[in-house]
Amino acid sequence: MSNPASVNRKIFWSSRAGLLTQACGLIALDFLTGPTVQFPVFFVVPVILAAWYHGAALAFRFALVFVLARFACHWAWGFPMELFPAILNNLMRGMVLAGLAYGTALIAVRMNSLRIRVNQLEARLPICPGCGLVRDEAGTWLPLAELPAPSVRPSCAACEERTHGPIF
Repeated sequence: MSNPASVNRKIFWSSRAGLLTQACGLIALDFLTGPTVQFPVFFVVPVILAAWYHGAALAFRFALVFVLARFACHWAWGFPMELFPAILNNLMRGMVLAGLAYGTALIAVRMNSLRIRVNQLEARLPICPGCGLVRDEAGTWLPLAELPAPSVRPSCAACEERTHGPIF
């Protein structure tokens, strides 16, 4: 079975070209609808997808482009609000998008490291590739749910000493 992350990377809307298409479409839609109808809430979609699939750097760039594009729309409309509130509004929008990009990138990195760890741990289990049964220490093949769980996690000597102090 293929890795879900590699399958998801092949989806057009999560590729760099797809993200650029989304961004251009959203900016055009935002401009064409004028100052009374606003679509900046949809700017989070390409920023989140960029952070998840390509990292925080690309997501930060998208956030900056969206903020600058929104400010350019305000400029093209003749600033329907005063200049200072427009600047403040776009700075807040930029901070929210940057925070979303950073948080999403952190979660993506953590999910990837957990996926790698699960794959490493699953590789250590003696699992039958045909039926999925697991061999216990006695050599009996059982479903994973029926394996006895250890009541206490074993610790190495260094961790035991650091946790409980030197053993006499």
